[in-house]
Amino acid sequence: MACLHTARHGMYLSRQQGKHASYTPPQQPAVDADRASQGHSSDAADKEPPRRSFEYWATEHLYISGAYWGLHAATLMQLSDAIRGQDLKKLVLRCQQPCGGFAGNLGHDPRILHTLSAVQILLILDAYQEIKTDQVCQYVIGLQLPNGAFVGDEWGEIDTRYTYCGLATLGLLGRLHLANTSAAAAFLKSCFNPDGGFGIIPGAESHAGQTFCCVAGLLLCDALDEELARRTGEWLLQRQAPSGGLNGRPGKPVDSCYGCTWLGVFAPMLEIRRMYFTRTLPRQPSPYSALRTTGWPLFTLCIACRQVSLRGCPGTCL
Repeated sequence: MACLHTARHGMYLSRQQGKHASYTPPQQPAVDADRASQGHSSDAADKEPPRRSFEYWATEHLYISGAYWGLHAATLMQLSDAIRGQDLKKLVLRCQQPCGGFAGNLGHDPRILHTLSAVQILLILDAYQEIKTDQVCQYVIGLQLPNGAFVGDEWGEIDTRYTYCGLATLGLLGRLHLANTSAAAAFLKSCFNPDGGFGIIPGAESHAGQTFCCVAGLLLCDALDEELARRTGEWLLQRQAPSGGLNGRPGKPVDSCYGCTWLGVFAPMLEIRRMYFTRTLPRQPSPYSALRTTGWPLFTLCIACRQVSLRGCPGTCL
């Protein structure tokens, strides 16, 4: 998947060379140094790669989603004042395309994933009135197929993530009724596997991230039945490793992101929190202490904030 996005990004840059020969990477909002020095948010900000490096060009198109995770993490740690919100808001609004969708950065194509991230950012920044709701919803609805699935963009890639993104975007804007929720629910259920998990498309391998998208999407459609929830809960219980962490698929290493989606989202959804806590869950040092040496990406930082907050570790903001 990442390779596909990177390849598309490279082809896009090639096409743009003739149109915008003077194109330069946009100036991105930074974290206020004085404010950040009092907490942990400066570590994430200091990890921005050089603008001419491979890492920069390989991830430039993901900026809006990265900004959402960073803003979300800062909000959870009560450090949102360290983010230059007005600059971020202006950049997000400039990323909206005439079709109504949002691109992942300036000079890129709109995608449903970045559209959800943009809406989430604007809502966190209390900029709801500046969202062109009708245009955004028209764009999102235009990406739903007759079988209920949402595609990621005009190129037609199908993935349960995109169906969740479409439903979540419409739900946040109060326009969920515009979607064909019965067809969307039917598509999501068609991605359910005998082992209890969900895949990206019907018949694909079960994965915790896709399972989250499907369960959340079914809840938005009011279509999560008791039997499906029970079987999914059993599959999720098998994701816990002896260390107490959780993985995304059988035989894979544990990852903090799955701890968030499982503990923070699945447990309340499927009402299996008590089942989880009957297992041994060793207390680990706060993930904050590792940020200065590991250089975790913003996504993982946000996940760590959620986990330690939900577990009631000392020093958390929730």
